[in-house]
Amino acid sequence: MRAKLVIGFLIILSLSFAAIALAVDAPPKGKISVAEHLGFTGLSKKSAIFDHDSHVKAVENQCATCHVVGASKKVLVSQKTGQPLDISTVVQDGVKNKLHVEFCWECHNVKKVKVSRNCATCHTGAKL
Repeated sequence: MRAKLVIGFLIILSLSFAAIALAVDAPPKGKISVAEHLGFTGLSKKSAIFDHDSHVKAVENQCATCHVVGASKKVLVSQKTGQPLDISTVVQDGVKNKLHVEFCWECHNVKKVKVSRNCATCHTGAKL
């Protein structure tokens, strides 16, 4: 009886850890604050709001189009170089930061999606 309880407890415990591990890297749903999602603070502008669902549809659920395979889904791929994108200086680099130049704008250029580069087009979230 005691062995069955221990085995049952271990199964529940391991399933709980598996659920937590999956949830940590689960893709965001709907519109997300880029700054909040990537942990940026001290922004001079409002956070960009990114509609993850519509972008997933646009790249036909190919996560590797935007994310480094096997890494945290927060590690992005430079749309210019195909390498992991270093976003550590985004907050300091202003409008010419790598997130704009090598990710958002570059993808829109390649896919010929016409979107205004006026800051207010994307930066509609809270100022963090």
